[in-house]
Amino acid sequence: MQNTPKASSAPYPTDESRLFFRAVQSRLKQLYREGFSYAKAQVKLLDLYKMDDSP
Repeated sequence: MQNTPKASSAPYPTDESRLFFRAVQSRLKQLYREGFSYAKAQVKLLDLYKMDDSP
């Protein structure tokens, strides 16, 4: 099995952290497989803007 990055994005720009954490939990449920050993993961947040500067 190859380690390939998995990306997810919000359906629209938001500063709502609950939306972010729901998306993370959903993605983890999709990726989790019983019987595998897991270690820490890296999360990168890309395309971040201040509310006043959003595109």
